[in-house]
Amino acid sequence: SHSYYGGLKDTEIQMGIARENKGISGKNAIILWEAYQAGDRSALDTLLSYNNEDIVNLEVIAKRIGVVPN
Repeated sequence: SHSYYGGLKDTEIQMGIARENKGISGKNAIILWEAYQAGDRSALDTLLSYNNEDIVNLEVIAKRIGVVPN
């Protein structure tokens, strides 16, 4: 069992996992997607970086709490 609580970003903070994409939330992700659809390629690049960081950090958390093997 573990004592972490909250969503991914909260758990990252509790575990001391740094993010490069600071200040971006799920709400921002929607805005970024809409900006990309309106023609802003840099918005897609930011969104992909944000999503990739979610995936990488989720794996780190899963390994630390023993959900997946190291």
